[in-house]
Amino acid sequence: MKAWTLGEIARLTDGVIVKGSEATEITRVVFDSRAATPDSLFVPIIGERVDGHDFIADAAGRGAVATLAGHTWLEHNPLPEIDVISVDLPATALQRWAYRHLQGLQAHIVGITGSSGKTTTKEMVAAVLQAKYCVLKNEGNLNTEIGLPLTVINALPQHEWLVLEMGMSSLGEIQLLTRIAKPDIAVITNVGEAHIELLGSRQNIAQAKGEILEGIASNGIAIINGDDAFALSQVHKAPDKVIYFGLGPNQSQENRLYVTDLLNMGDHLEFAVNWQGEKRQLVFPWPGQHNVYNIAAALAVGVACGMSLGAAACGLANYAPAASRLNLKEISGYTVIDDTYNANPTSMQVGLKVLLEYPHATRRVAVLGDMLELGELAESAHLELGAAVAKRGVDELITVGQLARSIARLAIVAGLPPTRIRSFASNQEAADYLKNTQQPKQLVLIKGSRGMCMEEIVEALSGVGK
Repeated sequence: MKAWTLGEIARLTDGVIVKGSEATEITRVVFDSRAATPDSLFVPIIGERVDGHDFIADAAGRGAVATLAGHTWLEHNPLPEIDVISVDLPATALQRWAYRHLQGLQAHIVGITGSSGKTTTKEMVAAVLQAKYCVLKNEGNLNTEIGLPLTVINALPQHEWLVLEMGMSSLGEIQLLTRIAKPDIAVITNVGEAHIELLGSRQNIAQAKGEILEGIASNGIAIINGDDAFALSQVHKAPDKVIYFGLGPNQSQENRLYVTDLLNMGDHLEFAVNWQGEKRQLVFPWPGQHNVYNIAAALAVGVACGMSLGAAACGLANYAPAASRLNLKEISGYTVIDDTYNANPTSMQVGLKVLLEYPHATRRVAVLGDMLELGELAESAHLELGAAVAKRGVDELITVGQLARSIARLAIVAGLPPTRIRSFASNQEAADYLKNTQQPKQLVLIKGSRGMCMEEIVEALSGVGK
């Protein structure tokens, strides 16, 4: 990140320095006071339950040298001990800062959204483009109306492409993100049931994802999963240039990058990628057949950016999975599939498939937590997952959480012996059980929704924090 002066920040946010010097520099921006460091700027976010202004003193105590602060808050509170820029609303000011900063750069934007696979696709796209361009991507899950601007203000003049994951939980959120960073290329990986509790239906989810197409630059390119009917329902919002991706050819989709000759070897994939008459054989050294869609999307971005298919494939070779997304970890002689970042019905099925297809394991254990934000579908989704677990035939099922008990209940009904099922209320209980039942060549999938924090189980098994 470049060093920003308070004077620059005030001008870009339409703010006023009410305490401090224009020349004061910051080199980091945080919205969690616990992450504040010397030379950082704190941005207090006003949420439904918490007002970030209440944590300005904590940020200052950890070394922050300045803060944004809302006009209204400043009218009713004494000035903090650190430097202050007065703004209308801190979150809005941050977004304004990011938007105006982008206007002064020459960088192009790839925006990526979808119900699942968007983070993996983002990582793959970044790997592909880095073979030819200077690239900046959002780290971790900084894909919201707060996280995305934090990434954008880190952009430097040498960055040619920004690869930005765009998340949402309601209508209008992706529209806002595209106003901050208008995509030259927009990708929809798929449309599933994640956030259905908040949006009500899969069609509403599709409409929310489709906002990324409405936000594309006038001469931009849409890249859409050509095998996903809900994603295709949004094509009318796209510009003239559309590239589809999927499995196998589709004569109705003229510009289609597709995968053929797929061999799932359990711990890796072998397949061919086809684009405009060219066919290239690839080996992907990571598990998960679902990844062929993410790969096809990433390669489609590469060719859309002017790369040859071969150059894009070479860039893909530098991809490595993001944290807690089907990461393989060796722990005490057995293997853990850490897929704890998040979960929905589709990704749970993907995780189970990887668990059962991965070679060299003599015992396979599924540790599954609650799937959240499913609304009226919650009970049926967990029951259906229980039936799938029994059908796939895991050696042991461990559930964590109240909703996940329905997974266990239906698994028993579907034929999985009760002696092979354990249900726990907490991650610690599940971790303690796993520690006492370790076996050589055991393969353990650990997966649940973000709110379940199931990485705690992985950390406990690994001895992290002890």
